[in-house]
Amino acid sequence: LIIASTPNIANWAIIYEQLHGIWEYVPFTILSGGHLRFFTRKTFKELFEFSGYKIIELKLQSFGVPPKAMEFIENLSRLVNSDIEELIASEIVIVAQR
Repeated sequence: LIIASTPNIANWAIIYEQLHGIWEYVPFTILSGGHLRFFTRKTFKELFEFSGYKIIELKLQSFGVPPKAMEFIENLSRLVNSDIEELIASEIVIVAQR
């Protein structure tokens, strides 16, 4: 059994900054600089399944969104056909077993 977590690179704030040409490593954030790879919910799940694990549980953890960001998130959700829960999530947590 393995429990793992990773920052969610599909988070709205990362996308917002990329659209404005920003990719800065900041301590204690999604882009903390200590990560060698970045994942979305789909690619994190695929990593474990490809490695022979069965996903027991997958959770998206959110830590709040500024009220002014919701309009951007809703528009982004429609544009990229993604659910708002994934765009808001800062972290992806997986429980998997071989």
